[in-house]
Amino acid sequence: MGVLSRTMQGPVAIVSINDGKENRFNGDSIAEVRAEFAALEKDQSVGSVVITGGGEKFFCNGLDLPWMLTRTRQELELFLAEVSGLLRETVLFAKPLIAAINGHAFGLGSIWSCAMDFRLMRADRGYACFPEFDVNIP
Repeated sequence: MGVLSRTMQGPVAIVSINDGKENRFNGDSIAEVRAEFAALEKDQSVGSVVITGGGEKFFCNGLDLPWMLTRTRQELELFLAEVSGLLRETVLFAKPLIAAINGHAFGLGSIWSCAMDFRLMRADRGYACFPEFDVNIP
């Protein structure tokens, strides 16, 4: 079962990320998001896309570091190429793309939201931050 769900409100596709935890990116989830983006871009009934977290605590908590620790160097290199591909596809997405940040957006989650056309964040819940800068990860 995937981590994404899509509902339509007229020409607006609302895509929720809900892995039941913190909405972190791993090999399976990033592949699912990229496939959904490709489908949304081709779907003529979709005029714009809103991305949000399925729960109230996390929009996206970035990379799934425990998952990454179980991968080989070659698998990590391929995964990071997938991450770069997602960011490229997000920036180049042909329809308006809105991040509805309803909870924490850390690391890649925050970076990903910056690649979208618009970002809206709740004032009463969540933080957006780039912890990689604090621990010297380029």
